[in-house]
Amino acid sequence: MHMFPPGSDGHHTEATKAVWDRRPEFEARMRSFDATIEDLVAAAASGKKPQLQSEFKRVGQECSGCHDGFRQKK
Repeated sequence: MHMFPPGSDGHHTEATKAVWDRRPEFEARMRSFDATIEDLVAAAASGKKPQLQSEFKRVGQECSGCHDGFRQKK
């Protein structure tokens, strides 16, 4: 994974230390996000508004789920 490589935790970031300490969990969350985005793209291509709305909601949930554990609170 190219995001937050080892040794990059010494710079200004909104990421929490958990990104590096719980790396396998973080990478699993990123894979899940990628899959959800692929589903959103497919829903958009289908032209079916209810499916698109559902997938868009899932993307938001994926974002929040990762940010809750891996991003500093503002």
